[in-house]
Amino acid sequence: HASAMAALRIAATEAQQRHTSELERMRRFGAEPLARSLVPVCDNLQALCGSLEGSEVPAALLEGAVLTRESMQARRRAA
Repeated sequence: HASAMAALRIAATEAQQRHTSELERMRRFGAEPLARSLVPVCDNLQALCGSLEGSEVPAALLEGAVLTRESMQARRRAA
């Protein structure tokens, strides 16, 4: 009886570890396609920021583009 209970505990622990491992793998690699799709967007924002600097575009527009680019780059690095 005790050995059957021990075997059940071991099996439950192993199942929990597999489940936790699978969830972590999904968290880590599940966002990869999204991150890859953001690369061209970040590149375009970089180009936009470069073209707006020194132009007669309102400073708020340039600031918004820079902040958006920085935010997206930070999220891309985190993914």
